[in-house]
Amino acid sequence: MTNQKNKNLPDLMSQKDSRGVPIKKVGISELKVPLKVRKNDGSICETVGVFGMFVGLKASERGTHMSRFSVLLNDFISGQGCLDFESIEFLTRKMKDYLDSESSYIDVEFSYFKNIEAPVTSIAGIAPFTAGYKSSLDQKGNFSLKTYVSVTGQTCCPCSKEISDYDEEIKKGRGAHSQHGHVFIEVENTESQDVSIDALIEVAQSSLSAPSYPILKRQDERIATISAYENPCFVEDVIRGCATRLRKFEGINSFYLEVVNDEVIHFHKAKASLYESLT
Repeated sequence: MTNQKNKNLPDLMSQKDSRGVPIKKVGISELKVPLKVRKNDGSICETVGVFGMFVGLKASERGTHMSRFSVLLNDFISGQGCLDFESIEFLTRKMKDYLDSESSYIDVEFSYFKNIEAPVTSIAGIAPFTAGYKSSLDQKGNFSLKTYVSVTGQTCCPCSKEISDYDEEIKKGRGAHSQHGHVFIEVENTESQDVSIDALIEVAQSSLSAPSYPILKRQDERIATISAYENPCFVEDVIRGCATRLRKFEGINSFYLEVVNDEVIHFHKAKASLYESLT
């Protein structure tokens, strides 16, 4: 086989394009790598990150160098880098320079593991949540970061409770269906401000009828279901609860919310969404 080391190989991506069409985002997606995420208390969550890395492409440029995205990310992971709001800004700025582009974007999603205690026995288990960052750097060097979480918990239907038979004294009864409630929260960070993933999870859990738990003994299950029954909520209640809590947050410019209930007595799902700017 011919030695290619010193042979001039054509660089097609550096060629010019005459069609006059700029591309807002081009790059790689769904690249899975081992990842360490730094929590606000300084501890580390070891997980797997799924990355999308993109740059803006001028109309005169034929393409971008795809291998450079993987090289950049590999260097970050190999250097034992921990992902947080500071390191993703560094990585986004470095990518813009490395690929000599006018803008750059990084999307990363990962499983965020958190210890959750059972409500009575206090047995701790590891609960999985979905979290991620969306970063961007524009032509003027302005950096933007969004932090998001996806949380699943319990929602007890208020209508179902209203028409059910229940004895408040003995805490027993019939009726009142519950469902899985899924809450998605995405906030736009203010400049150079961190937003705690744990705090966003707490917003979602506090707005649901009750949390879901990784480990429950019988006495825990009793309290978990009673707690949900005593705090019934529609998707409208959940999303308004999240919004009112997020309005008190420092360090965010805006938020987007989406709540979906997996109905158990209907064939449909219930869904609500809203966006609010705080500036």
